[in-house]
Amino acid sequence: MPHGVAELTSNQTVYTQREGAVSTILLSRKFGVIGDIRLYYVSEVGNLTALSEEVGPGQRALASQSDLTPGIQSIIIPENVTSLVLPLTVIADNVPEFAEVFILRLVSVELTDPPDVDPTALKPPTIGESSRAEIYVPQNDGPQGILQFSFGRLEVQEDAGVLNISLSRVGGSYGPASCRVELTGVPSNLPIATRDTDYVFQSVTFSWSDGELGSRVFELEIQDDTDPESREAIYL
Repeated sequence: MPHGVAELTSNQTVYTQREGAVSTILLSRKFGVIGDIRLYYVSEVGNLTALSEEVGPGQRALASQSDLTPGIQSIIIPENVTSLVLPLTVIADNVPEFAEVFILRLVSVELTDPPDVDPTALKPPTIGESSRAEIYVPQNDGPQGILQFSFGRLEVQEDAGVLNISLSRVGGSYGPASCRVELTGVPSNLPIATRDTDYVFQSVTFSWSDGELGSRVFELEIQDDTDPESREAIYL
């Protein structure tokens, strides 16, 4: 078998760091290294183990076709090279998704420049037994949602009165969510405003049901007084 057997170094499980990150699959060529060979592979929906297709926290769903590079791709293993790294990139998107899994499968292999001999006498390269790898993609883009204020910093005058501040659930909406808004002490180069003197605020808890996105609004009242004061800060 002068042209060798191409395969994965073992039946591999590869964990990507995130969507768009490049992961590596290790390939090997053994029993023969004569000539350059082209190895064809494909990424496809599926799994090697009995994984649930039901989406839920901590579970792995089968990746959708939109997460994968479509069609058969190829890589050349040069003559006399016995190992090679196959780079693999999961398509990045903005779709909230739980951890997913798909398969990379070796399809076929051929000489790039076969000799001019009787085809029946040619012993072409082949694919070995280790021909599939399982690729895991971690949870991404917040499938259970991201809770955030409508702003990160807001400056107002002392006579601003009542401020309506919104807290939103954006991104994914899987499962119920809740959030408590309260005062917090954060190291600052600004003096901290005094509660019930400089402002009035009551802690509040908001909830969202399964499948629900949107905003919740709460009030913070700025108290106007005649005391000379420098800039002050309130942290929520």
